[in-house]
Amino acid sequence: MRALVKLIEVFAHSLSAGDPYDIAIRFRRFDGVYRWFQARGMPFRDSNGRILRWYVLLTDIDDLKRAEEELRRSQAFLLEGQRLARIGNFVWQLGTGDISWSEQVYRMFEFEPGTRVTLELIGSRVHPEDLPMLYDMVERAQRGESYFEYEHRLVMPDNSVKHLHLVAHAVRSDQDGLEYIGAVQDVTRRRLAEEALDKARSELAHVARVATVSTLTASIAHEINQPLGDHHERGHVPSNAGRKPSEHRRGARNREAHLARWQSSFGRHHAFARTVQQKGVHPRAAGHERRHAGGRRALAERPSEKPDRASVGVRRRTSDDHRRSHPTPASDPESSPQRLRRDGDRA
Repeated sequence: MRALVKLIEVFAHSLSAGDPYDIAIRFRRFDGVYRWFQARGMPFRDSNGRILRWYVLLTDIDDLKRAEEELRRSQAFLLEGQRLARIGNFVWQLGTGDISWSEQVYRMFEFEPGTRVTLELIGSRVHPEDLPMLYDMVERAQRGESYFEYEHRLVMPDNSVKHLHLVAHAVRSDQDGLEYIGAVQDVTRRRLAEEALDKARSELAHVARVATVSTLTASIAHEINQPLGDHHERGHVPSNAGRKPSEHRRGARNREAHLARWQSSFGRHHAFARTVQQKGVHPRAAGHERRHAGGRRALAERPSEKPDRASVGVRRRTSDDHRRSHPTPASDPESSPQRLRRDGDRA
């Protein structure tokens, strides 16, 4: 209905003013299908300027309208995807120096859309420490390199910092010469997350080192103070009074030797733990296997204890001699009950 009203208004204005008209409108074809047509009207005048007739041309543009609608939707999807992914694109014509940005790139740099883009304008936003990257990019582009990629920072008017990742490649054409087509992505969130993760890892490593040193210190203190604790349990405290210097030195050497043995055991324990971790074996199962292997190895290395005949004879003779020289009460006739009673009667 709106299209019909608009068509009537256009026709009425053209007939009254005698001006040509050009309008796109949907008409129903002979098969009942509505399609887009482009209607063009041109008046035919006589020598006096009066309109004698109208020439009208109808062109079926339904396919063109559908293509335009698909293109419009694709552009809308592209812009929305770029906004969500924080990605924009640009075209840099090296011969003329013209730089064209998408709407998202204008948002990244916080410039008004439509502002003429120049290298000087870009440099006003680039971080001072990253300006050499911009100069290097320009030099590489002037040399005609086919590809370049950079990650630099921007300093915004509110002193906030943004991190941008830029990728571009060269395209050569006969008309425009060399031009670069590229994409820019705002990676500020990713960079901040990486920095926070690195800081957390550093703090965790520091805490682990402090905990390891604390455990090691406590263990060393326990091992050093262990002899003192043993004396307390026995009821006396060792005193240095009356001890000779040689005894002092001997006690110091004993403590040092004990500490060295403990450190060696500590190192073997860590080496065994690393081996178990690399092989992917459960520590408890690996500990049982190590103890069983040590026991089997000790049995294998233990010398045979099978006695020979000579040793058996010697032990047997020794046992007989011992019994003869130390008779038991049962074997000694003088220690029998009759002798005891006889001694009692005598008394």
